[in-house]
Amino acid sequence: MMLVLLSLLFFSTQSRTQSDVTLSSENKEGGFILFARNDAYCPMSVAVTVQLENLQQGDGKQDLYVVPARTEKFRLMDLNVIDPKKKAKFGTRVKYNRGNTNQHTYEEGHAYQLPFERGKNFMVFQGYNGEASHRGINALDFTMPEGTEIFAARGGTVISVEAGNSRSCPEEECKKYNNYIVIYHSDGTMAEYTHLRKEGALVKVGDVVKTGDRIGYSGNTGWTTGPHLHFVCFLPRMDSRETIQTKFLVDDGMRAVLLEEKSSYSRSN
Repeated sequence: MMLVLLSLLFFSTQSRTQSDVTLSSENKEGGFILFARNDAYCPMSVAVTVQLENLQQGDGKQDLYVVPARTEKFRLMDLNVIDPKKKAKFGTRVKYNRGNTNQHTYEEGHAYQLPFERGKNFMVFQGYNGEASHRGINALDFTMPEGTEIFAARGGTVISVEAGNSRSCPEEECKKYNNYIVIYHSDGTMAEYTHLRKEGALVKVGDVVKTGDRIGYSGNTGWTTGPHLHFVCFLPRMDSRETIQTKFLVDDGMRAVLLEEKSSYSRSN
């Protein structure tokens, strides 16, 4: 008896990753195979819930699948027919985000480079867990004029760029107007450089950058009270981020330290 395939895909995820992952299915003898395609330049975490009628999931059931970067056909699961004389169908509910959302370890000792030009000096006006907008967040705000050159604090692959916004305001509702660059690092962490000026990105998705490469220009877009660069490093979670503290090279690159709020730092290395 011919099997009837009904695959319903309901996507629930952040808009930034809306087009990175697509699911497909194929008939097989006695059931179906579900695949994922990942067009992103980093791994994608995919959580799949299946609703089954006259089907059972094959061995190796998982709650979360990590699909490698730029993978066309990653096998997620087999769905096997229980009674071949009856109609079989399934639906899927999917959530996904960039990176491995189950990852908890990373290269904690890595020394980052200050994200501005050699010889320049800027103040950290809001530091880790700051009292203004950084409560509970490990992020840094560097005061700097619009148009200041921004350099990669650590090498990696550019996985997201937004550079088309020009609006700003001091309320959180304006964060949708943030211009930013996100870079994926070799240890699975990511860094976001935020509030870039309009058309202030010098890189595009898929570019591989080295530590110290020029990547863009600072600005005053999005949720901001004045021109500055917001820098945050994080591990991804399915619906959030786990922000982490990073040490930066100072004193001619001889020491790696946690930057302190209301202190100024010069890049000499």
